[in-house]
This record gives sequence, C-alpha cells and structure tokens, in this order.
Amino acid sequence: MNINKRNHKWIIDKDDGSVVPFDPDIIEQAKNRHLATDLKHQSLPQARRQPQQYYDQLGHLRHDKTNEEIFALTWYQIKYWLWRYSSLCIKSQKIGISTSTLMKDLQYTMLPEGAGKDVLIFSQKERLVQDHILSIKKMLRYSPTFSNYLIEGKTEYLFEEEQTKAFVVYIHNPWNYAQPSRIIGLPSSIPSALSWKRVGRVHMSDVSKLNMIEEKQDEFFAAVFSRLAITGGVVDIETPPSGQQGYIYKLYLLLHAAIKENIPEHFGYFEFPVQYAMDSNIITQEYLDQQLKLFGRLEFDSKYNCKFIAPGNQYFDRKWFQTEVYNTI
Repeated sequence: MNINKRNHKWIIDKDDGSVVPFDPDIIEQAKNRHLATDLKHQSLPQARRQPQQYYDQLGHLRHDKTNEEIFALTWYQIKYWLWRYSSLCIKSQKIGISTSTLMKDLQYTMLPEGAGKDVLIFSQKERLVQDHILSIKKMLRYSPTFSNYLIEGKTEYLFEEEQTKAFVVYIHNPWNYAQPSRIIGLPSSIPSALSWKRVGRVHMSDVSKLNMIEEKQDEFFAAVFSRLAITGGVVDIETPPSGQQGYIYKLYLLLHAAIKENIPEHFGYFEFPVQYAMDSNIITQEYLDQQLKLFGRLEFDSKYNCKFIAPGNQYFDRKWFQTEVYNTI
C-alpha cells in the first residue's frame, strides 16, 4: 500500500505495520554510490528489530578462548537487549553484556527512530571507551550485511570531517544522507557529558568506580540524563558493582526501595551473576576457581556475583603495593 505525502511515496512495512519513506529517486541514486542501500533496508523488515536476527545479519562473534563461532546470543543478553526503557544492569564481568549492548547501540542507529541521532558511550577509563568504539567499527566493517553503513572516507554529500575516527563512528542514514548517525566514545567527566544536542541513546559501561567524589558523580549523571530531555531517549547502565557508595550504589538502593521516588517511570533493573554465563557455556568452573584463588572471596563476589562490598571490606588494588626490592648488603 502506498501513501502520498509531501510529494513522497510511503510504504507500509508488512512485518510490523510501520510507515517508512520510500523515494525511488533516492534508491536509484544510492545504487551508484559506495554506500548503496537496497530496498529491503528501506522497508526495515521486522527481523532488524529482533536481537538474534540482527546478530545473524551483523555477523557472528568468536569465543575468546576456543575461537569457535558463537551462533546464538544467551537468554540474558536477549532479555536485556529487548528492554525499551532506561535501565541499570548490575552484572558479572566477562559474560558478554557489554558486547551485546554495543550491538544494541549499533542497531539503534539503523532504525527510523535512531537514524541521524547520536549515541554516547561512557566508561570509567578512556582506554575502555576506545576499545568499545573499535569493537563497533570492526563489527560494521566485517559485517556481511551492514558493512556499507560504515562511513570511513569522504563522500559527496558529507563534509570531509564527517567520517569515522578514533572515538567516533559515522553511520550511513538511508533516510537522510546529509544527517548520518554517530556513536561517540567519551570519558566519564562532567564536561564530556554536556552540550550534545541530538542524543537518542546513552550507554554507560563499567561506571560504578568513577574517579570523582560522590557529589561530582551526582552532577555527572544528571548531566548525562539531561542530554535526553528533548529526544526522549534512554540510558543503559551496565556495570559490575563496587563499594557501597557512589551514584551507582545510590541508584541501586532507589530501585530496590518500596517507593521509587526520583526514578523515571519504567526504569528497569537487571542482575546477571556469573552463574548465568556458566549455564550458557560462556565461562568454565576452572576459570572461576582460578579467579577465586587469585582475588579472594570479597573481591571475587564483587567481580562475579553482583555483590556491593561494604566500606570496611573494600579490597586494595594489588598494584598499589608493587615495589622494587633491592639487595642492601
């Protein structure tokens, strides 16, 4: 079914009933460009919205230890991916939530509601942010379906500076070539969170242990949430716990309170301990036994069992005590 509106043709997507623009002239022009987008991407089949189907189209990952192809997402990755509102996810390390949430970030930029908007990714260290951005660039470049969406060089309809760099990924927008989507990696600081205008989504990864006092943490998170006031976007916070202090612990307590004051409606809470990854054959018992011996029970429970450590029991980082030993004869 076609609908004429503002001199454009519109089509009804048979899979989900959504109305999406279809301009034959744009499609014809796109065929002659290196960022060609075929008709099935314009009509957005329902499969694009489903985590497993999108993962299949984006391209499968390989297991870090065995190098075997990972054909299916875990049930907990899918559960978290499908949540449509802002959320806090307290998780074990090394269970794949950060990676699947990066895929969700990328998926958002390829949907009508996210195309042309910015996705901001924050982490506690600049190196971690850069790793996340690099992971997204590799996912796109080597994708069997979406590699043409990665803008790496100069194009005829964008300015020269509008291309992928170390901390920003430019992504083709088939609905408006002049307004690409962007995924931007940022350090966790108040100045970094301010002044962004077209933010549709924020992903905060491993941010429970920020290098700032608690009052500044409140200010930082307030600045992050304010970026979404106009677009009505969401914030996904996925992090292992740390001590019983700071903004993340405060948010954790608020989400568990009987009366959730000062919490947006539908703000979700998820908790994924390492046992879920063991049940899904992501992590072995042998590996966890080694980690328990290495770190001890308190630090192990913080890293893998979603436990916030009481202030009197917080562990010390081993590197604080590393010293050189000299012979003094």
